Amino acid sequence: MEWNSVIYVLYSDGLLTPGWQAKSNAWFSGMPLSDPSLIPPAGRYQPVRGFGMTWRDEQATPGYRVRDRLGWATDEEFSVSGAMFQCDSAPKYNTCYLTGPDNKVYELKPEGSSWSVWTGP
Repeated sequence: MEWNSVIYVLYSDGLLTPGWQAKSNAWFSGMPLSDPSLIPPAGRYQPVRGFGMTWRDEQATPGYRVRDRLGWATDEEFSVSGAMFQCDSAPKYNTCYLTGPDNKVYELKPEGSSWSVWTGP
């Protein structure tokens, strides 16, 4: 999400934790969009810009890097207009909600523990 310079990564790779992560968007205009030394397989794409930097993070532990857990992109990057982010008012262990593509709402459980598509109250 651009408005708060945070990139939300939702995993469904079978590893228990984290189920999702919020990472600072360190990319800014003028930086390379991608890494030309990383060539995706046919029909796949290398993530670009801020998500690409997060995906390519070489400081993360191999096997637990975003790219190790997500793999190559299956489509080119696109923006989500009107995305919203909101958390409940619990004093500790907040559950947050994020709007994504096709206006789906994703429920992000406390401390990155898990996520699901929210189906309503």
